[in-house]
Amino acid sequence: MKTKRVPHGSQSQNNTIIIPELEEAALHYSPRAKPWIPGGRDELTLKTYYGRVDIKDLAKALNRSIPSIKNKAVALGLHVWEAKA
Repeated sequence: MKTKRVPHGSQSQNNTIIIPELEEAALHYSPRAKPWIPGGRDELTLKTYYGRVDIKDLAKALNRSIPSIKNKAVALGLHVWEAKA
């Protein structure tokens, strides 16, 4: 079985692959994720209201997804049962 030889220089030295279609898409891509700013308004609102209001209402008020709210609450060590007590 013969193997096809790749011409020298078609792949960069650090083994990266360039796909033109993906390079074009990368120029116009902006992530949907909205970063959490430590000590910012959204984080302070989350600390104040997590466990006190319905998570759907909190997500809507902060314009974030429910999983984003839950993940950040876990990262901050917030617990629903502590907030309601």
